[in-house]
Amino acid sequence: SALQQALLLVLKAGNILNRWTPRVSAGFSVIDLYKLRDLKTTDNKQSLMEVIVKLIVARAPPLVSLVPSLESVHKARGVNSKDVCRMLEELQSGLLKIRPVLTAVVSESESRARFGVLSSVLEENE
Repeated sequence: SALQQALLLVLKAGNILNRWTPRVSAGFSVIDLYKLRDLKTTDNKQSLMEVIVKLIVARAPPLVSLVPSLESVHKARGVNSKDVCRMLEELQSGLLKIRPVLTAVVSESESRARFGVLSSVLEENE
């Protein structure tokens, strides 16, 4: 995917920067992505993030299509995971409470459908 390709580019950049150190890695954490913004070029005019974005635009234009899909990530950062878990638990609890009613409705609907088929077969044979 485009996201995987972009993250691979970030990993390669990090490994190039750490080439002669024991810090060459097969991966990185999401927290490390913040460091892309903080690490500056020698003239202090650009961050590593800006350099990587320019590389993506110049050499891998299809990855630019990734940008609109990241809008939801920006919106999601304000969501508290504990609140989401609590809401999912409430949803599950509510679904368990209405399960017998849903089962009865589905059974009744299936019975009506079968009766309708049976009625039409009987009418055809008359």
